Amino acid sequence: MNEIIPRPATQLAEDWMALVFLCSLAVLAWTRVSRPARFAHVWRAAFNIQLMRQGVREESSTPVEYYLLSGNFALLLALMIYLSLKLYGISPWGWSGYGLFIVIFIAVAAIYMIKKAGILLIRWLALGDYGLVEYQYNLGLLNRLSGMVLLPFVLIATYSPLNATPALLFCAFIVFLVVFLYRISRGVINAFGSGVNLFYIFFYICTLEFLPLLVLYRALTF
Repeated sequence: MNEIIPRPATQLAEDWMALVFLCSLAVLAWTRVSRPARFAHVWRAAFNIQLMRQGVREESSTPVEYYLLSGNFALLLALMIYLSLKLYGISPWGWSGYGLFIVIFIAVAAIYMIKKAGILLIRWLALGDYGLVEYQYNLGLLNRLSGMVLLPFVLIATYSPLNATPALLFCAFIVFLVVFLYRISRGVINAFGSGVNLFYIFFYICTLEFLPLLVLYRALTF
């Protein structure tokens, strides 16, 4: 009896990934059609600090669509990390497939929940705002923007031939890094304007920005 030899994979795509992109597209389409003002505000406020501060004053509670857009960001970032691990044959804890993706998604979401909790804790310990409300708003705003921008890069990287995937994933990580550094620089400038001591700015960036990413990296590549 002839042995069936599996055909070499030509893409990183797996069947379940279509559901991830379907959820992402559904969130963007629903927000764009039913809440166009919110959708447009994300783009404008990301590059206009006056509009961003107006949003801080006017939005006393986070709209549902903002939670959905933040979830979209976590989905795409988790998938981007999963594709990178698969591309280079890395299987943390021996896991693979959608089970590993779910773990990465939970880890990404947990990191940003810890950031938010950390900001609230610092405000409580410092007995003041010191621009942290604005920083927290900016964190969510630019994460939502990242989710919108990352979608085409991650989508194309998933279904492109393997020889093109490394360059596409590299571009996706560059986009994420640029938005990440832009968010931090915006927060640092605002903190200086609010009179925050340089030591506390450096301490926050190290503990709640870079440390969680380092821990996630070590956990996935251990």
